Amino acid sequence: MILYKRAVDISGFVKKNTHVGKSIGFVPTMGALHQGHLSLIQQAKLENDIVICSIFVNPAQFNEQNDLRTYPRPLESDLPLLISTQCDLLFLPSADEIYPNGLNSLKHYDLGYLENSLEGRLRPGHFNGVVNVIDKFLEILKPDRLYLGQKDFQQVKVIERLLQITRQPCQCIICPIQREESGLAMSSRNIRLTAEQKVHASVIYKTLSFVREHYKKYSLKELQSHAISMVHQAPETAVDYLEFCDAESFHIIHNWNDAEHIVCVAAVKVGEVRLLDNILL
Repeated sequence: MILYKRAVDISGFVKKNTHVGKSIGFVPTMGALHQGHLSLIQQAKLENDIVICSIFVNPAQFNEQNDLRTYPRPLESDLPLLISTQCDLLFLPSADEIYPNGLNSLKHYDLGYLENSLEGRLRPGHFNGVVNVIDKFLEILKPDRLYLGQKDFQQVKVIERLLQITRQPCQCIICPIQREESGLAMSSRNIRLTAEQKVHASVIYKTLSFVREHYKKYSLKELQSHAISMVHQAPETAVDYLEFCDAESFHIIHNWNDAEHIVCVAAVKVGEVRLLDNILL
């Protein structure tokens, strides 16, 4: 695996290889890697000649500076994991490399409804920070395919919107959520949970599974209320939201016949750790 820290260097490598017809797969991460990330790289390896992974803790997408300071950066354990997947290139830029003019130079993207709904409403400016860094990466790397995990469903929709706005010739590949044995969705945040809290957090997937098995047996509002109550039966849990959305547009729906394809999305705090999960119905 080759490590690059400068955009000009990795861009030169990419140009040289795409010139001779090699395809590029790209997996963006913020590090603290787990099997969910590795599954994206493994999928990219199957479909591309060269796979690039980035590790960049993006300051533009943090609402709280303390969260940015305390975000885990275990590079010494991330590198062996990347090597084990036979990832070809690691892009490890500094903030100055990505934002040479500072965060005041961020572009504003018209993300429409996505910017003010659910995660967008609760974390103002977060998604604009996400699309700024993804747009930068796509400019530098010019990948054929971009690999994202389904766990951050709204973020996937935001990045799909970015690709529409910028007309980047890049295919977005959405990969299934990887789960721990308990059903808990794999996340870098899970390392902040105690062993007991991990047990409590397993209620999220149990609830989503119940929703998938029983939707349409109840009205949407009845099932939503029951699902929220199910989560709150576990200690230390607090539901930020549990909503049903059109899986294509991500508009919140209020009746089962409002959308052909539906996703149930949830944000739940377990102790002080905020976890996201979803399930397609």
